[in-house]
Amino acid sequence: MAKSSKLSTFAPIIVLVAICLVASFLLAGVYQLTAPVIAEITEKTNSEARLAVLPEGNSFTQITDVDLVNGVNDVYKADNGAGIVCSTSFNGFGGAVKLMIGVSADGQVTGVQVLEQSETPGVGSNALTTSYLEQFNGQSDAAAVDFYSGATFTSKAVRNGVSAALAQYSAVKAAGEI
Repeated sequence: MAKSSKLSTFAPIIVLVAICLVASFLLAGVYQLTAPVIAEITEKTNSEARLAVLPEGNSFTQITDVDLVNGVNDVYKADNGAGIVCSTSFNGFGGAVKLMIGVSADGQVTGVQVLEQSETPGVGSNALTTSYLEQFNGQSDAAAVDFYSGATFTSKAVRNGVSAALAQYSAVKAAGEI
């Protein structure tokens, strides 16, 4: 094989590898710059959601010494004893439905807020409206709220999230955290 033939064979490979390396380093650099900002915004959003679903709470402390119920991502207790707040994640039709759920000190749901979802607009998303989610307020059993007609998978994800938060409340209470 001639020298120029080898060069013409490997030159495109070398160029592509160099482009990939430069692109990788640029992406890594952008990630390093934006990761702290994204984390700060996420924490601020979660703090606001905690206050929205448990308005009686003044500040919150994460509970780490109690096992999490299946589907519960984290649990926080209100520092003034007003109750707990859980973030949950269950699959709906379009993917994970992430919720923030407040439970009062007496074991009743105080609020449900959607953190993240990718349900079908006008169908599954109907089970994520404020009017539907407010039906859980004051309930101590998620089964007391009917599924939203036409959005069964999403309704099931919401109901599972509320049930998990109520189960987490029982676990936290049994552990003597509230």
